[in-house]
Amino acid sequence: MFSDQYLNACSENSLIVKYWGTVFETFFPHTKDIFIQWGDTISPGCKSKPLNFRLDLRIIVNYGEKVDLCNGEFARKTLTAESKFYYDKEKAVLAAKCFLNKVITSCITIPSNVIPTIKIPIIQIMGLCCHVYTLSIIDKGLYLLQNLTSFSYPRTHIEVRKGGIIKMIDSLSMIEVST
Repeated sequence: MFSDQYLNACSENSLIVKYWGTVFETFFPHTKDIFIQWGDTISPGCKSKPLNFRLDLRIIVNYGEKVDLCNGEFARKTLTAESKFYYDKEKAVLAAKCFLNKVITSCITIPSNVIPTIKIPIIQIMGLCCHVYTLSIIDKGLYLLQNLTSFSYPRTHIEVRKGGIIKMIDSLSMIEVST
């Protein structure tokens, strides 16, 4: 279905529009409480810090006020150099850290034993490969980044028949976005 030559020709935005956008918009449908923001935007949590990170994907939830619950970065297949991978990952993790800190400091009624259970999802996509991480606080000032799951967008009829779409849906189900 999708040759390497074709995928190498796709820009980052082409991958989002042709493949990933439909997946995320379908899986996390727009409601009054969930909104997906696409394209190099800065989260309010990052604006309040000296971090002007422009994120490719932000899943925003309305809890009375709008908050970023998940963020993500995309890269085209041919640009998945190690430096781009780590830069995008660092940017997404620091943005998630800003949000996690805001949640914990603004909700003074959170019991200390609940804090380590709060996990912020982070999505990193390179070409047709998707990695999902979670960021949490495990102790005061100590954060934990965990690799939650990885999956690929199915490229061939064989991959579809072997459960590629089911794997994608099951993996996205691990991202808890609730209102």
